Amino acid sequence: MTSLASSLGDPWPLLALTALLALWLDRREGRAAAGAWLLTILGCLGSVVVMKTAGYAAHRIFALGDRPFTISGHAAFAACVYGGVVLACVRRARAASADRRGTAYALATLAGAAALVLTLAVGHSRVAIRAHTPAEVAAGIAVGWLAHLLTAGPGRRIAARRSGALIAGFAAVALVWSGLMLAGLKTELILKDLGERVGAALSTAASARGR
Repeated sequence: MTSLASSLGDPWPLLALTALLALWLDRREGRAAAGAWLLTILGCLGSVVVMKTAGYAAHRIFALGDRPFTISGHAAFAACVYGGVVLACVRRARAASADRRGTAYALATLAGAAALVLTLAVGHSRVAIRAHTPAEVAAGIAVGWLAHLLTAGPGRRIAARRSGALIAGFAAVALVWSGLMLAGLKTELILKDLGERVGAALSTAASARGR
């Protein structure tokens, strides 16, 4: 059961769900909405890469504790994708006619609860299999939810003007990520190696300045 819950945060299902929701938004709400959704996803993934790399680099430099603090990518991606599904359902609910608004809001509430349960299930599973600490999972969920702020205000306007580039960017990320998985390469190990290299380079630079 734990492994099944963890798989809900794996790249394959979430990338597929991201693409399906982008297509649905493009048809129902327009290209700008689809672009804003992909901006959210790319922002989330970019934040995870930066924060994981920084965590490994900091551990290499300061050697604090037995293990580095790295946010849960599974929890972040799951929170972002399932959260996007909820927001799409809420927007559709608000567009319902006045006489059906009560039913629409009830359905939106149920969808929100289901997405929250899925996100928490993924997070709990990452702690259960000892892949992450509760704090790392909480940080990941926060990053996933906060990524949706990118589509507010200026972010949505950028998405409207650059929707084509965002679609191409997501396609490139999906292809590269899929290629790594098919080749048996784990992104966690790649980011760990990158972070440790960055940390070693910064330590060497700091030592050189101190001489």
